[in-house]
Amino acid sequence: VMCACTPGYTSTNTQPPASTPQPPMCSACSVGSYKSTAGSAHCTLCLIGKYSSVHAASSSETCSQCPSNMATSHPGSHLLTNCICLAGYQISTAQIQLNVGCVPCEAGSYKALPGMQSCLECVGGSYSAIGATECRACGAFSFSLPGSPTCGCFKGYTGPNNGPCRSCLAATYKETNGSAACSTCPLAHWAPASSSSQSACYKIPTGSELFDCSVCP
Repeated sequence: VMCACTPGYTSTNTQPPASTPQPPMCSACSVGSYKSTAGSAHCTLCLIGKYSSVHAASSSETCSQCPSNMATSHPGSHLLTNCICLAGYQISTAQIQLNVGCVPCEAGSYKALPGMQSCLECVGGSYSAIGATECRACGAFSFSLPGSPTCGCFKGYTGPNNGPCRSCLAATYKETNGSAACSTCPLAHWAPASSSSQSACYKIPTGSELFDCSVCP
C-alpha cells in the first residue's frame, strides 16, 4: 500500500521517470493555505478577501473572511492586518481595535484605491455621494465649495442640486446660489434672462414695447 500525505500536508519530493516509487516526503501547508484531501496535491491558497494563520490547515473553513468592506490584496494572506479597506472606504483606530471593518467615505470626499489611508476631500467645483471612489465635476452654471456633497446653481440660474441648471426667464431673477426658484420682477418691470438681482428689474416706460422700434419711413 502506497503511503500518501494526509490532509493539511503536501508532498515535497519528486519521482524521476521509471524510478522505484518512494514514500512521499510530506510538509505542512503554510499559513494562508489548506489541503482537504489525502495525496500529493498542492496546498490551495485562501482566496482574496480571506486569511488564515493556521499551519497544516485541512479545510477551507480555516480561511477567515475579512471584516466588512475590507479585502486582502492577494491570495494566501495569513493575518487580519493583511485586510485593507476597499476603495471608497476608510477606517479609524477605534474600528481596527473593535474589528468592525471599514466605513464609507462621507459625501463630499472620496478614496480612489484600496488601502488604509483616509478619504480625501473633493475640490471646489466637484461633489461626491457616500462611498465615492472619485468626485464628479459640477455641471454647467453650477458650483460647489471644497468637500461639498452637492453642486448648486449660480445666481441667475435655477434647478435641483447637481443640476441641470437653467437660466431664469426674462422678467425674473435669483439673488442666491442654490436650488431656489427664480423670483418675478415687480408689476410693470422687466429684466433680462439670467438676472441675478432685483436691481436688474427696470420699470417699463408707459406705452413702450419690449423691443427697440424705429419710426417707419
